Amino acid sequence: IIYLLGRGYLRSSGEQRYAYRLVVSGIAIFTVVNILVNVVIPALTGNQEYYRYGNYSVVFFTSLATYSIVAHNLFEIRTFTTATATIAINILLISKLFLSERLSDFLVNLLLAVSVGLGSVLLVGSVSREIARRREVEQLAKEKTKALGEVEERNKNLAALQRIAQIVLHESDQKPMVQSILDEIPKQLGHCQGATVCLRRGDQLIGYAVTQTHFATKRVLELVGGLDKYSQPLKRGANLLVDAILENEIKESPHLTDFVSPPLPKSLAVTIEKITGGQHQVAVPLYSNVDPSVLPIHANVEPLGVILFSFELPRAQLTDQDIEMAKAVADNMSLA
Repeated sequence: IIYLLGRGYLRSSGEQRYAYRLVVSGIAIFTVVNILVNVVIPALTGNQEYYRYGNYSVVFFTSLATYSIVAHNLFEIRTFTTATATIAINILLISKLFLSERLSDFLVNLLLAVSVGLGSVLLVGSVSREIARRREVEQLAKEKTKALGEVEERNKNLAALQRIAQIVLHESDQKPMVQSILDEIPKQLGHCQGATVCLRRGDQLIGYAVTQTHFATKRVLELVGGLDKYSQPLKRGANLLVDAILENEIKESPHLTDFVSPPLPKSLAVTIEKITGGQHQVAVPLYSNVDPSVLPIHANVEPLGVILFSFELPRAQLTDQDIEMAKAVADNMSLA
């Protein structure tokens, strides 16, 4: 037992080492008190009436060990209870050695103490190995569950992209095709409330289509005065929608105002943000009949427009896969 504690102490550091030190201190106090009251005092005085204090001293060990387990998470409880029982038995057997009056009793007690000591080491080691194997199984189970979840998520995303690809293939007119994709986005993209498409017309960026299935769309359009009222000159730094087109890169922000103000008044943009409940916005450039998978050649291709995705969760709670899916939807729309 001392060997196992010593090995754990040497392999530990910081808080764990301090916890081991507390347990060893408790064992040391218990051992010293028992030797004192059960061996030294009886040998010097012939009086054994103080033996009870040796039993009481176990409080030091149990208190320090309990504190180490609860406060510092030192042992797995099964290992601790097994070790505690074997330590107590071994200490009592060792104490009994010194109380042997005859050589034959001493030899019998010595053999018993050695046998129990070896058995204690094997028992604690067996319990520790069993617990380690169980933890490995639990870890493997968690990894399997995570992997299955990722596969399920990929399958779901693949089905979403297939659905959007079907819309692209079956809709011949651009406007109905774009509208159908936008209305499909809340159903297919997790945590995405909807999206808005703005197209480039000369040196202006104008509103083109917006997800109609969101409960707040009608109210937002009433506030704006219609999507066709949205028009912003393509001037760098005007807003993030314009910057996404001029800089040929994806733009993200938690605030809708960064994308639509100007031309919308900031107060109106804040009101729309509260109505829709969007917590993270992602603007992805759109390209005309170009497969974005063959680009970083993006630098030589002028975006046709931009699609703005609105997510109901903050960026910290979104996964990279959520953003990649938004890019994939934009890519499918670009291919159309």
